[in-house]
Amino acid sequence: HDLRRGIEWSAPGPLRARTLVMLSRNSPHYRRLLTPEEQVRDDLAYRDTLALWREAGIAAAEYGRDFAPEDFGDRTHLSVAGGRKLAGIVAREIKTLARQLGYPTEATP
Repeated sequence: HDLRRGIEWSAPGPLRARTLVMLSRNSPHYRRLLTPEEQVRDDLAYRDTLALWREAGIAAAEYGRDFAPEDFGDRTHLSVAGGRKLAGIVAREIKTLARQLGYPTEATP
């Protein structure tokens, strides 16, 4: 499988536990143009891709599913508002990963 091979190549073993991959969904404007069957296929593709990254020992999450059309400048690139939403999601994912790795997640006085 080409994606599995790409994942294996992209993240050396020692870095996998400390790597976070974020998958961007398409703008809702464009997603609405898909047929219901195409939307199901799109969802399955994201689910399966996330599973492949995770099976390789790499944390993975998606973003954009619940974003508004205004959060995108085009099909994939975020607006300022979308970037702010993404920043919050990434921060949450990093804190989760840090906890799993045993790192402190809050500053100590």
